[in-house]
Amino acid sequence: MVVDWVDREFQGVQFGDKRLDYRLKLCISQAARIGESTPDRARSNADLKATYRFVDNPKVNMDEILAQHSQSTRDRCATYRRVYLAQDTTEVDLTKPKQPVSGAGPLGTDKRQGFFYHPLYAINEDELPLGVVDQVIWTRDPTSLEIPSQERAANRKQACFEEKESCRWLEMMQSGEQLARSLPGTNFVMVSDSESDIGELFCEASDLPDNYDFIIRQSRQYLIVSASDSATGQSIQGALVDEALSNAQWRSTRTVKVGGREAPEFPDDKKRVRRQARTTREAVLQIRAITVIVAGPRRAGGGSLEDVTINVVEALEENPPDGETPIRWVLFTTLPIKSIEDIESVLDGYCMRWAVELYFKTLKSGLRIEDMKYETLERYLIAFSMLTVVAWRVEYLKGATRSDPESSCEKYFTPGEWMAIMIFLHRRPIDPTKPPTMRAFMTAIAQLGGYINKKSQGPPGSKTIWRGMSRFETIVEAFAAFSQMTCGV
Repeated sequence: MVVDWVDREFQGVQFGDKRLDYRLKLCISQAARIGESTPDRARSNADLKATYRFVDNPKVNMDEILAQHSQSTRDRCATYRRVYLAQDTTEVDLTKPKQPVSGAGPLGTDKRQGFFYHPLYAINEDELPLGVVDQVIWTRDPTSLEIPSQERAANRKQACFEEKESCRWLEMMQSGEQLARSLPGTNFVMVSDSESDIGELFCEASDLPDNYDFIIRQSRQYLIVSASDSATGQSIQGALVDEALSNAQWRSTRTVKVGGREAPEFPDDKKRVRRQARTTREAVLQIRAITVIVAGPRRAGGGSLEDVTINVVEALEENPPDGETPIRWVLFTTLPIKSIEDIESVLDGYCMRWAVELYFKTLKSGLRIEDMKYETLERYLIAFSMLTVVAWRVEYLKGATRSDPESSCEKYFTPGEWMAIMIFLHRRPIDPTKPPTMRAFMTAIAQLGGYINKKSQGPPGSKTIWRGMSRFETIVEAFAAFSQMTCGV
């Protein structure tokens, strides 16, 4: 059975064969059951065989699946005043010693194999995930590990920017720019972490449309030509960005919730300060802002990038817990910083980046994308592309619970779906004319996944929602089957 939301999401899919178009919708509907594996999601041997045949069909390609979801995401973006476009990279580890995946590339070392996934993820101002606008998926060349590390580093410095993996950040920024130009009624803000602190991205600032801005976290120091304090407008001293910030006035304080982080597993991460373990907490941050002219960094070959005028916001934790490194964000942005409200809007925008991390968590911990078993990377990516849409749907429903809690759940679910769940939980007839609110219904789904509904408990998270969704389809199908049955002869 094809579920309604899948039918809407992929209404324009075209593989050149209507049977394949339908099979895609059916496979994603099965994936939405969120089982532990592909066989667990299929309800029969016939469905399982059909899924494997679909993934192995030469007419089916990952790009068409992702493109359809991207188009639906763009349509959703058009309905909002402001949309944040968060981009980030995650490793998908396919290391399986007993059953290697043909076509997978090294992840740091030849002992770990897989691919990299880098989406441009749209979120509205109310933290409602809208979907993936665009993405880059790639593997590394295994022969690159045969080159000594020092030689690899030297080669990277000499290579042109377009040949480097870091070019993906610019590619996604430009994809967001194209979206902004096509939807002039929506203000788009690209948000990315410190890995995207690259001079080539800053150079785009002067060419961006009026409805497109960016927020990029600092990771390196830049020489500056001049700087001025946003509080006074007066010139301040400093040869580097951090020096200029140290001479600026603090404007206000702000409390933000900082997500926890486990200790790093891999050797490279253990060396990085920003990958160290930390506790979940509410951090009180001091805030200040300046405008600088960044001197264009030098590039291999003797040239240098152009100077760029850009705004900088610093947020520093006043009193971190004992043993914890204080939170410090230095954010480069094209958004205005004249008022305290402007500056806090930049911080709000950067906090939106956390949504893409939750999306990765749902993909890996909830849908277990790394545990799928396919012999080739090509087949694996087709299955993966379908699960990326399901992961977005889980995050979308969770976001709707928080951003649109009092709306009718029929905005997101069919009457047959919500009635089945509510009857199952309450064990009594339900008035079909009185659907529950989105908050009440998603709480019910989370209860199927082990959520304890009490006053001291926060709203349902991704984990309990995806557990509840794993039982959701079974209950709905059983309800539909029994509703059609008649008693007697």
